[in-house]
Amino acid sequence: MSSYTHYIFGYGSLAHTGQLRTFLHRAEWHPGDWFFCRLHGYRRAWNVAMDNRVLRPGYKYYVDRATGERPAAYVTFMNVYPMAGASIGGVLFGVTPTELALLDRREANYQRISLDAGAVEQPVSGRLWLYVGLPAAEERFKAGLHDGTAVINRPYYETIMAGFQAHGAAALADFLATTDPPQVPLHDLARRAP
Repeated sequence: MSSYTHYIFGYGSLAHTGQLRTFLHRAEWHPGDWFFCRLHGYRRAWNVAMDNRVLRPGYKYYVDRATGERPAAYVTFMNVYPMAGASIGGVLFGVTPTELALLDRREANYQRISLDAGAVEQPVSGRLWLYVGLPAAEERFKAGLHDGTAVINRPYYETIMAGFQAHGAAALADFLATTDPPQVPLHDLARRAP
């Protein structure tokens, strides 16, 4: 069993353990590296976004797969919000301090908040963390929703669906039942590094 000082609860793309392992540069998972479990007191929504018109130093942007052009869009991502009595399934995974810093850079539209030990069903010895959307990222989503330019990247959406399907049909059904339906269309985008 692995021993970590930090654990992250992944509820969207971070619940896809195959892609997560690759992102963390791990050759394989070991027993105790991750657990599929529930987080209490939250529900999921598609309500944080980045402004694809603005190039941020060192941060990703997206191009249209068909045209290769960078659309003037607000690219929307998964988020969570507090809800009494709610719970969501996801992946609780251990990380090193170096991996935690790597995830913090990746999750630029989110802030990492501390969770109480009782928030998840899986007991672990280490700090529990959750990425929640920054208020500015939620405002960007609202702006895109208002002007009709908010979209969800289809490959991102499919990654999340595949990640939950990999944990079984019941996990995918639970994901759909505990996530607010998207309010914006899917669009075929390709992610680009700066």
